[in-house]
Amino acid sequence: MLKYNGILLIDILKKYYKNKFVNDFVWTVGATIIVGVSALILQTLVGNYFNTDGLGIYSQVIAIYVILTAIANFGVEVSTLKHTSEFSDSFFELCEIHSASQVLIFIVFN
Repeated sequence: MLKYNGILLIDILKKYYKNKFVNDFVWTVGATIIVGVSALILQTLVGNYFNTDGLGIYSQVIAIYVILTAIANFGVEVSTLKHTSEFSDSFFELCEIHSASQVLIFIVFN
């Protein structure tokens, strides 16, 4: 086993992983890596199947979709995320936040 100053390295990692910031950071980096690899695979498949013209059109459509989605949700996603992390200890508050965001989206888009 790997040791650092007589302490097992796995014990040091477990200690730091219990920290909420480190735990959340690891999950965020992991999710970013998965999304990035998935996008790379998808673009490779689209490029192979539809050639370079098709890949260019696909990239433009995805860019427009991301921009329109950001404009269309009026910041509800960011606000919901902020308040969810702020009130993560209260189940009742989380239910209110989720319900309010769903009702707002329903009203805006209908």
